[in-house]
Amino acid sequence: MSRRGGSDDRPWVVDGQILRDFLYSTREWGRAKRGLDLALRAAADLQAWADVDAGFFVYQRRARGMDQDTPTIDVYAPWGPFAEGMDNVRRVVLESLHMVGEIEPWMERWIPWTAIRDPWRSAWGPYGLEELGIWPLMSREHRTGLLVVGRTAEASSRIARDTRTGIVDACAAHVAQALDLLLATRDAEEAGRRDGLTGLLNRRGLLDYWPVVQRAAEAAAKPVIIGLLDMDQLKQINDQKGHPAGDSALRHVAQVLRYHLRSGDLLARWGGDEFAVVMQAEDDDALGVMRRLQTAVADETPYTVSVGGSVWTRDGNTWDACYRVADEGLYLDKRRA
Repeated sequence: MSRRGGSDDRPWVVDGQILRDFLYSTREWGRAKRGLDLALRAAADLQAWADVDAGFFVYQRRARGMDQDTPTIDVYAPWGPFAEGMDNVRRVVLESLHMVGEIEPWMERWIPWTAIRDPWRSAWGPYGLEELGIWPLMSREHRTGLLVVGRTAEASSRIARDTRTGIVDACAAHVAQALDLLLATRDAEEAGRRDGLTGLLNRRGLLDYWPVVQRAAEAAAKPVIIGLLDMDQLKQINDQKGHPAGDSALRHVAQVLRYHLRSGDLLARWGGDEFAVVMQAEDDDALGVMRRLQTAVADETPYTVSVGGSVWTRDGNTWDACYRVADEGLYLDKRRA
C-alpha cells in the first residue's frame, strides 16, 4: 500500500500534492494479474489517501479456460463494514442492479446518508454510514461495473472534500482502464489455446488445463479418462464437396460432443480430423465412455467417428503414455470400421 512518505501522524500536504501522490501510487496497479488483485490494491490506496473507510467494487468477471466465457457479476474487495456483511452486500447489490439507471444523476458525488433510498438504506443502515458514493466503471462509453464508497466517520480536516472526490474519480477511471487491459491480455492468451474453426480448446489449451481435471478427480478419488475421436469421412468430404463442407462437418461433430460432455470436462480439436477429451469418470471403463460419444455422433450427425481411450495411472503415469494407449485403441477401431 502506498504511504504518504512520513509517519502516520504527519499532516497532509497540499491537496494538489495529495492527488498527484495518489496518481503516482496507481502505477503499482499495473502489476496486478487478476481483477481481484487490482481491486484490492485500489481499495488499499483509497483508504490510505482519501480516508474512504468503506467500499467495494462491482464488475463482471468472465471465467475463461475449460468452458466457454461465463460472465459473472459479483462484489469484490469489500472493506470496512461492508467486509463484515459480504453476503448481505452481495444480495442487495445483485437485487438492485436494475435500479442503477435511476440513480445515475446521483453518481460521482458524495450523498448524505439521509438522502439514500431503499433498498440500500434499510439493508445498510446498521453499517453506520455517514455518506455514500457510487462511481461507474466505464469502458468504451459503456458502464461495466461500479465503485461504491462510503464513510462512517466524520470527514477528516486533513483533506479537502473536493480532493477526496477527485481521488475517487481517478480511482474509478484507472480501475476501469486496468480491467480492460487485464481482459485484453487474457483474451490474447486464451486465443492461443483455442481452435479458430470450432471454438474448442486446441492441443496447447488441453495440455494447459487437463491437470485441473486430474487434481479434481484425485480429490474425489475418481478415475480420469483420456479419449480420442477421429472422423472417418473428413478426407472424402473435403475431396468431394470442398473444404467449407468439411469445416461444417467438424463444427457439427464438435457441437454434439460438447453437448454430451459436462462443463468440467475438457474437449479439444487435437488436430485435423481428431478430437481429444479428458474427463472425470465414475469408473475406469474408458472404452464404454468413448463408445457412448461415438453413438451420439452417429445418431445426431451424418458422420461417424472412431474412438480410443485410456485411464490415467492405469495405462500410464504420463500424458504421452496414456495418449499412446488411446491412440492404439483408436486405430484398432478405425481398422474395424
